[in-house]
Amino acid sequence: MSGPDFFARRFDDTTAERRDTYVNRYIADLTYEINEDWKIQSITSFVDTDVEITSPQTPTLQQFQLIRDDTREGGDFSQDIRLTYGSAESQFSGVFGLFAGRSTFDLDSNIRVVADPVTPFILPFQQLQAKNKSETTALYADTRYEFVDRWTLLAGGRLVHDKVSANYTGSLLDASTFGYVPLTENNSVSNTEFLPKIGLAFELDENQNLAATISKGYRPGYSELIIGTTDINTVRPESLWAYELAYRSKWLEDRLQVNGNVFYYDYTNQQVPIEFDPRFPAQTISLNAAESHSYGAEIEVRYGFDSGLAGC
Repeated sequence: MSGPDFFARRFDDTTAERRDTYVNRYIADLTYEINEDWKIQSITSFVDTDVEITSPQTPTLQQFQLIRDDTREGGDFSQDIRLTYGSAESQFSGVFGLFAGRSTFDLDSNIRVVADPVTPFILPFQQLQAKNKSETTALYADTRYEFVDRWTLLAGGRLVHDKVSANYTGSLLDASTFGYVPLTENNSVSNTEFLPKIGLAFELDENQNLAATISKGYRPGYSELIIGTTDINTVRPESLWAYELAYRSKWLEDRLQVNGNVFYYDYTNQQVPIEFDPRFPAQTISLNAAESHSYGAEIEVRYGFDSGLAGC
């Protein structure tokens, strides 16, 4: 028996929902000056997020209407310890740090669909309990060295280790059979990467400078259940090489700033979400793209008026 075509419509006209989001942010920023050249800084941050998703109350039920009752709880904790050397006048300056972070996301989802509003006949569509966790530790450095007059070498790097884990339990309606497929997943993936950065800056005059940089970016890999099967899809880490040319300037006694950037990004294994099975509308898996690039330019103009008002 084939499923009705309302699943193919993806509920476009009946997906109204109400979202109540509560976010609390806590930050402790402490700095201690060891001497005129060295200082140490500790930044502790915690972000607590709670989201409730419900369907709005309607006088009558509509056919194919989704009824949602979801709760999402997230916690993001990070600790950053930085050792800073030098000042704006120093020939050499730099930041050296240690970072640790942990992010959790818990989901309790109950979604139903109105198949017949007269009866009414309501089908469970998705029932899911999920726990996601991401842990990161990193060592990093970012330095500047003026090796000759007006020329500055920029160098740094980040050694990062990530662990991403997921624990899912639940079921999802298969529109073609009106049966239910399991949403069961329990796995974790770890990645370690070194992300270098190097560049060169040239001071055109005291109010203008140019800088060219090459740096590597990274997004950790992970694994996910292919819905409707017991197979696990492994998503490789995504990385990019970023090539950037930046211009910075100040004019009119520093009241006017004109800045510009030209960039080119070369991606490897870019993670791209796709819809893969019409039986499960709006469900996606991620694939690694064979090749992708991004390039462009940006310009920014800021002006400070005598009244203190700034525009850009």
